[in-house]
Amino acid sequence: AGKRTTFATLPAGQLDGVVRLEDGALLVSSWESKAVYHVTPTGEAHPVVTDVEAPADIGYDAQRKRILIPLFTQNRVEFRPLR
Repeated sequence: AGKRTTFATLPAGQLDGVVRLEDGALLVSSWESKAVYHVTPTGEAHPVVTDVEAPADIGYDAQRKRILIPLFTQNRVEFRPLR
């Protein structure tokens, strides 16, 4: 029972996965835009991966600095570098 606040507004909806990075930023996947967004601690969002069909509940490999993206409708997982 805390106070609800808006941290960031992304350019598309159907959000699925959220991962918090070590620096406080977030990675957020969107089915609608077929993308994964990097959201800074100040709430600025920009795409870091585009053209991925149905990106589901993402993961992050901090050691290799790569995003793990399950493609829900294709029954596979893609690994993409976080730049």
